[in-house]
Amino acid sequence: MATKGFQKFTNKIFGGKSESPQSEMRKEQVVVANNRKSAANMISKLKCINLYDKKNQIPQEVIAEEEFQKVINWAIKELSEPTVFTRDISSLDEKIEFAIDAFSKAIREGWVTTARWAATALNQGLSNLRQEISGIDVPNADALYEKRLNFAIEMENIVKASQDYDTAEIALKKQQERYQNKNNQVQKLKEELNDFRNTIEGAQLEEEIRQNAHKPGSLSKEARDLRQKYEEYHKLFGSMQEIYLEIMTKTSVLNDCDRKIETIRNHLVELPTVNDPMLNARIERANNMYLKNLQKTLDDIEISRRTYDQYLSKLTQISNHKVFQDEAAKVIATMQKIENEERERLDRSIRNAQLIKAKLQRNAEKQKELAGLKEEINNLHLENEKLYQENTLQEDDYETDYEDEEEYNENIEYEYEPE
Repeated sequence: MATKGFQKFTNKIFGGKSESPQSEMRKEQVVVANNRKSAANMISKLKCINLYDKKNQIPQEVIAEEEFQKVINWAIKELSEPTVFTRDISSLDEKIEFAIDAFSKAIREGWVTTARWAATALNQGLSNLRQEISGIDVPNADALYEKRLNFAIEMENIVKASQDYDTAEIALKKQQERYQNKNNQVQKLKEELNDFRNTIEGAQLEEEIRQNAHKPGSLSKEARDLRQKYEEYHKLFGSMQEIYLEIMTKTSVLNDCDRKIETIRNHLVELPTVNDPMLNARIERANNMYLKNLQKTLDDIEISRRTYDQYLSKLTQISNHKVFQDEAAKVIATMQKIENEERERLDRSIRNAQLIKAKLQRNAEKQKELAGLKEEINNLHLENEKLYQENTLQEDDYETDYEDEEEYNENIEYEYEPE
């Protein structure tokens, strides 16, 4: 029977005792179970977030604008997928769970910047980081997981910086409100003192205060009251200055947090993804081809620029030549002549148009007069026709009174016989 010392010696020489396949399988099952348990815990926390609770401080318009509810629903669906992770990703899940907790707290406290970055961290963690590493990238699995974990840590840092930013911003708003209230009190008291100073009584009391500056006990009650108001004014003004210093301090903290967020944000430019050697080779070839084409384009541009400079130099020389200047003067004179002729033609057209317009107006007036004359003629025709009808009726009456023409003529002669 081998002793423990001898067993340790043999383990050291021959690499120790290898674990059985059953033991490795049990460890893998434990890892898978822990990963699923972590996902279930994150789902439970996400379901507890109520964006529409009246106790929440974040504005509803921000919730609607950022579509936070869709982010939560998508995250729950993503975590519910039956994905099997054979690697222990508990460290990565801790960072994603921190983003969920920060998001929930930001909704309650009204931290807009934190809510946005926490939602971004949740999205990045589930869509790009919490993935199984397999296939072509297995040899680099540990290095890739380490990159993803570092990326998640940077996301956690930017969420923490956002919390500091929101805390400083809310504190700054409160200090600004305090400063405004103090400033209103100071301005109101200042106006009262200025108005009272312009009165006779106020001038007398101020003179009394100056004369008894080292003997305050000799002041009258009115002078003591005025002096107390001045002390109150200076006290309010000093308090306002203290608040102003606090505002400047909070503003400095806010700027530091902003710079910190921007710095961390620059670290998140490159997202760690699966490394495909074949894909990298194709990307490198495409990049080399792009650089080659770019260099050719730059060379062509340089040749074109030189050619352009040559033509520009020749054109400058030609333009300075006397023959060119004479020809240019002739062209300018010709163009001026054409322009004058066109202007005269345009003026004639305008005058003709005005004459035609006047003629049309006269024709319209004549048409109007003719229409009036026509109407009068029609009226005369109607009157003539009416008179004709009346005369016709009278003749019919005469025919009914006399039996024949002779009797009618006799009567006519009788009626018009001279006396």
